[in-house]
Amino acid sequence: MANALVYNGQLSCASEKVASARLRLPPKALAPLPSWMQRALDPQRPVVLLDTDGVDGVGETGESKDGSGRRSITNPGEAKIVCMLAVALIRSCRVALDSIGIICPYRSQVRLLRSILKGQGVFPDPSRSPTDAPAASLEIDTVDKFQGKDKRVVLVGFVKGAGGHGIGNLLRDWRRINVAITRPKEKIIFAGSCQ
Repeated sequence: MANALVYNGQLSCASEKVASARLRLPPKALAPLPSWMQRALDPQRPVVLLDTDGVDGVGETGESKDGSGRRSITNPGEAKIVCMLAVALIRSCRVALDSIGIICPYRSQVRLLRSILKGQGVFPDPSRSPTDAPAASLEIDTVDKFQGKDKRVVLVGFVKGAGGHGIGNLLRDWRRINVAITRPKEKIIFAGSCQ
């Protein structure tokens, strides 16, 4: 995908094995999941776009000021969808925590995602003692913090919805988009508004 969008077809993959890498799941791992989630997590679909337009509460981007007076942008509905996918990958599909990355452009959304997943018991709680924390951790961070890292599965939330806030400067930067789309080894799922 990055080859087509960013590099004008000038890249070639190191090997056929790398080029054809797909997420492998236990038999019937997807069976208990809702149909939209089965389609999103299907290993035969290495690139998935979940259009959040029209999903109740998802396109509503919240903008506020944080404690330091900086603008804080979150999309709680999108965060819920991304977290549902992460939990399904971990619990139903048995993908290792350290094989999953969640990327979004805004630190406030990163904090929201971490908070939701702490409540689900799949993200370490810093208030617990280090001996209680899982050895491997799901990584949730901004695009810039993911520079140079890769994961088997990457979930990307764009945060901004069709609610009238525009896409913002962070999402106009092709270098950041390139970082986000080149992090996965086997699967990437984008969650965001197609408008």
